[in-house]
Amino acid sequence: MWEIDLGNQILSFLLSLPLGGFFALVFFTLEAFRIADGIKGLGVWINDLVFFAFAGFTTFCFLLVRSNGEVRGYVIIGILIGFWFFKELFSRLYIKLSVWL
Repeated sequence: MWEIDLGNQILSFLLSLPLGGFFALVFFTLEAFRIADGIKGLGVWINDLVFFAFAGFTTFCFLLVRSNGEVRGYVIIGILIGFWFFKELFSRLYIKLSVWL
């Protein structure tokens, strides 16, 4: 069986942090477009569905490359921490700037 050593686990976790930040950037960009265009109702649902399909596929590809396709908890936690970090620090400013542009 293929094993992943501690160095690769740490590297996978550290690489998952910016991946979560990237997901937040994409999510808040789509939200800024939604706010600017005044999309409501079904459009929001479709927008979220497309985002989560994109995020799921990208996460799958990341896991395929880093851990031979095995779902690792520390990668999921790293993605969530990266998303949360971007959300808490930059989301308000980023959305305001994106809607303004």
